Amino acid sequence: MSTGASPGDVVPVAVVEVIAGGARRGFGFERLLPGGDDPDPRDVIGEALALRDGGRHERAEAVRRGVAAWDPRCLDAHAHLGLLAFDAGDVEAALAHYAAGVWVAEQSLPDLFDGVLSWGWVDNRPFLRCLHGLMISAWRVGDLERGETLCWGLLWLNPGDHLGASDLLAKLIAGEPWHP
Repeated sequence: MSTGASPGDVVPVAVVEVIAGGARRGFGFERLLPGGDDPDPRDVIGEALALRDGGRHERAEAVRRGVAAWDPRCLDAHAHLGLLAFDAGDVEAALAHYAAGVWVAEQSLPDLFDGVLSWGWVDNRPFLRCLHGLMISAWRVGDLERGETLCWGLLWLNPGDHLGASDLLAKLIAGEPWHP
């Protein structure tokens, strides 16, 4: 397993602790996007991102809500709805969207899962983004203890630390308030 470190780099203590936990089995989520069995489905998530980038935030959110209503198991929809809410300053809504994504994903994990959700498996990324968003949102509302717990969970599941959780963990442990 690679931590992305180069010779001479300092590996954060949190990452060392997670790696010291030893080898664990990997798991990959099933990709679930709108379109069902359609061999050439529309990229509704991409369309919503383009709407957002074009300044049509309300329409982008409506499209994402439609995706989440189409199938609440679409983790990408929860991750993007959480991000929209977070960026708009509606942290309570962001918490709800991210928590929904985490809950849905946890229902898919094997019982007593103690493995790794590699960032390299693209279909794991929406869940990892939901967990990261939940952690950042908890931190933003001042719940440092919950943020720290979620941060450790994120590191345990993704020891490669592709979302920078080890840097955030140090700030949470130090009691630093969230700031953009």
